[in-house]
Amino acid sequence: MNNTIRNLFLLTILLSGTQVISSPFGGLSIFQISLLITVFVALLGIIRKRTVRKGIYLFVSFVWVVSSVVAWLVSINPSWANSYFLLGLMTSFFILLFPSYFDRNDVFILEKTLIRSQYIVLPFSIYFYYMFYTNGGVPNHLDLFGGFYIDLDDDTLTRGQAASLLRLMLPYSTPPVLSLVMAMCVIMLLSNKDLYSKIMRYFLLLSYSLVLIMTGSRTGFIGLCLFAVVHLILKMLSFSREKSAKYFVTILGVMIIAIIVFPFLSDVVYIQKMFINRTEGFSCESLMSDRHFTVPLDGFLIWISSIQNFLIGIGFGSSLFMTGEHTFLPPYFLNSFITLLAERGLMGLLLCIFLISLSVSLYSKRAMMNYAEKSLTYAFIVGMLSCVFYEGINCYFFIFVMSISFMVNVDFKINRR
Repeated sequence: MNNTIRNLFLLTILLSGTQVISSPFGGLSIFQISLLITVFVALLGIIRKRTVRKGIYLFVSFVWVVSSVVAWLVSINPSWANSYFLLGLMTSFFILLFPSYFDRNDVFILEKTLIRSQYIVLPFSIYFYYMFYTNGGVPNHLDLFGGFYIDLDDDTLTRGQAASLLRLMLPYSTPPVLSLVMAMCVIMLLSNKDLYSKIMRYFLLLSYSLVLIMTGSRTGFIGLCLFAVVHLILKMLSFSREKSAKYFVTILGVMIIAIIVFPFLSDVVYIQKMFINRTEGFSCESLMSDRHFTVPLDGFLIWISSIQNFLIGIGFGSSLFMTGEHTFLPPYFLNSFITLLAERGLMGLLLCIFLISLSVSLYSKRAMMNYAEKSLTYAFIVGMLSCVFYEGINCYFFIFVMSISFMVNVDFKINRR
């Protein structure tokens, strides 16, 4: 029974890249069907065993599901609330279930399955690149084999084809989410040499890095760079003077190469969009007026604007019908942690604390980890840093990495005892 459930989990992770593909069975995707079956069977397995492993993850799962119920009840955006309530339930279930069916010995196969789940990004990217530049645009509807199909609404296509520039995003709904996922895949491939043969690993690194750039989004790239800088600084501080000097020379060499190469890349349209156009005329005033600053700021102000908002939040997607002090608001706040605070109140604050604590706890144990555990930890932290700049916590790829990270943390504490 356990092996069957474990295989269902692996299959669900593998199919996570098919979210955009609808089936003839009520419009559900293959991934959604697999997800529902896996959660149902796994919960039955736990009920049958009548036991779960002890750990803080149980409390996190409880807070996640209760805060999701409250955010659903107080929401004034019913259609948004229904879908995000279900997502909240699935998140709490995966946090609960992974430690019950997997342990640290399974991290390698889980990580490899995560990487494999994104293979589908490559044919999607090639097809939509071809359609955009040879057919004048990406179609709203695409028929596949066996009655399966892909439907893209106008808003999704606008995000992917803004300003006559193709921004890769499938199988996700926005370029920043694909950017976050690709950044997490890149750091896993960089830090775990055992995942693939050298040729396959370099091929995937090159492919995923290219997709990361062609999303035209800075979300994952900034998360990746922030992690690299902090990680290198902390490593240098722990080394002897001689080893630190070698690291410093290496970093200096990389910076010099970047300075030499950058002028040749500055004409690349994606580089212009991600960096050059954003930094031209940069000032404190331009930063303060940027929506990626004003929307999260308004979200924080909404959270502390009343006792009710502070305690229980405004509910899923309610910000769409609110007026911000600095700008108009979407149904989320372009920052996963601000969204947790504003929508879930104090329970959202608890979740933020748990996630940050998990990141710090795992990173502090990296000396005791193997390659698979380290690379998973690094991917989780890159995802967390990227979530500061967009809504990444609601992405199933991140949810899987987060849930596996809770499992690894539980195992460390059990082994220590």
